[in-house]
Amino acid sequence: MPHPSPQKPKEPEWLTRVKNYYWIHDVLHIYVGLFTWVLQWKDGNRLDWLELTPEDSSKIRPVHFEKLFKREAERDAYYFKSLQKLVKNRDVLVEPHRGFYDLFLPLQMEGREKAALYAGSFLKEPASWETLSAQWKSLSGREPAGTDSEFIRYARMAVQLPVLDAELLKAVVEFYRLYIFHLIDRKGKPPLHEKVDQLRRKVFSARLPNSSWVGEALGMEKLIPTPWAWYANQELAPWMKEELGISRIPTQVIAVMPLNAGRDGGDPVRTLLQNDSIQRECFLFAKTLTQTVAGKLQDYGTLFLTSPDPSKNEVQAILQIRERAEKIQGFIRKRFGVKSAAGIGRPVPAGQALYESYREAVLALHLCVQAEKPILLYGETSQAGKGSGYGRLHKAGGDLLGAVEKISTESAKLAGDRYVREVLEFAGRDTGVVRSQFLALLYQFLDRVGAGSALNQTDTENFSAGFTQKLMDADSIYRLIEVFKETIQTMSGLSAKPLEGAKSLRMKTVLNYLDDHFNQTLRLPKVARQAGFSVPVFCRVFKKTTGLSFVSYLNRLRVEKAKNLLRTSGLTALQVGQSCGFQTPHHFIRNFKHLSGMTPGEFRGKMSGD
Repeated sequence: MPHPSPQKPKEPEWLTRVKNYYWIHDVLHIYVGLFTWVLQWKDGNRLDWLELTPEDSSKIRPVHFEKLFKREAERDAYYFKSLQKLVKNRDVLVEPHRGFYDLFLPLQMEGREKAALYAGSFLKEPASWETLSAQWKSLSGREPAGTDSEFIRYARMAVQLPVLDAELLKAVVEFYRLYIFHLIDRKGKPPLHEKVDQLRRKVFSARLPNSSWVGEALGMEKLIPTPWAWYANQELAPWMKEELGISRIPTQVIAVMPLNAGRDGGDPVRTLLQNDSIQRECFLFAKTLTQTVAGKLQDYGTLFLTSPDPSKNEVQAILQIRERAEKIQGFIRKRFGVKSAAGIGRPVPAGQALYESYREAVLALHLCVQAEKPILLYGETSQAGKGSGYGRLHKAGGDLLGAVEKISTESAKLAGDRYVREVLEFAGRDTGVVRSQFLALLYQFLDRVGAGSALNQTDTENFSAGFTQKLMDADSIYRLIEVFKETIQTMSGLSAKPLEGAKSLRMKTVLNYLDDHFNQTLRLPKVARQAGFSVPVFCRVFKKTTGLSFVSYLNRLRVEKAKNLLRTSGLTALQVGQSCGFQTPHHFIRNFKHLSGMTPGEFRGKMSGD
């Protein structure tokens, strides 16, 4: 006769409460990622806010843009309308406001004093150019454009919000119902943590990245132990194996970045949205790869934490990881139709933080782009170990200055590539260090160029302010390198033709100004005066520099900007013309057809057909 199994001892009620809170807190902060408050109000129109998630002051949300454009009253009216509906229906509300969604759940609906749980903001599907453009125009009254820094920031805010499709939203609602039960139940706390953990395992961890695990595994902060450091023999915990789909600790990093040049005319918002989609898809694709976990590389790439088969020798292990990188590139090419670059860091001993492999992978990625190679393993072109890092960097900078001053184009290119490589080796992933090294060398070069050219103080100050601002605005190492090389090329021209330096530099400033303000009314006399030229001299120098008259160049520039908007936005042809500075539809259509051989409508139709 079988013996009855011993009953599990009942745990203290306080411990059950702690476990409930722990699992709710864990899921809310690591996966759900919604700001959560308790709202209290009486019959009047005043709301009291009790914050349940620590406010991140650096986290920009839709409400901040509504304040920027004086839409606070609309937001307040939206809250009260939603709460009135909540009092009436006494059920969960998922409410839209200006393209974003919020969640409202009833807490206390009786009497004058009422309370609700509020969580927001989120999207139901990934942000697209079409939806963001419509939302932006409605909010700001301005046409969306990739040259508008506030529109770019608006788009960056949107891609950082949680995306909750029907399945995820259902799980989030169930999670918040459990949260409410934990908050208001007065008759004891049942073991809610088991239900919360079931949601984590079955839905959240399968569809959403763990917001902290990848960063801790990389060892971004040296004082914070790796996720496996807390366990015996530095092994993965059972929950990590289950959630991440790996059975051993990652030892190597692959950094992948899509190459967007030429695909969308360089529109930063379009690129941002595409990169966001690729990052989301790569997170899921990583689950199909052997021993691999994915995470974001800022807003331009994806990191893959992986490890080769321990039974492989060194050469076989390299080939295995390289093949994994090729599979990732093949997926991105097939799914999104774009090529990508991949940098691979060297493996670290099992159990160590992945920071060195991560640093090397990012460095290899940027060197890969410079060398125009699809994949680069760190060490293939590295000079690590050959002398001190700062010594090599100083020598490479001197070589670059010397090559440019000797007006040797090929030598300057080789020296420039070598200097960039040394800066990346020296700085690792620190964009601040990369920026400061580039600025220091550019100012050193400007001092030399200025001494032997016809540059006056105003020219020098304007030029230095221009490239300094571009470097300060650059938000990725890739963009920093682009700005640095563009500036070196300009300075090379000044060094080659010192007597024409002032005119060339002023004209460069004019062309940058036109590129930034093409959608405004630009009068020839005013532009010439700002550049420090009389109108006749300006026209002569402009024609010599660009091969076109001022009006022809401006019309051509505006048409090229219009082509980009016709390709990438949902704006009507009339709106595109207005956004690009054409005063009338007739003026826009006439110039567009003259320069492209077709009307704006025909151009868009051809692009859609392609």
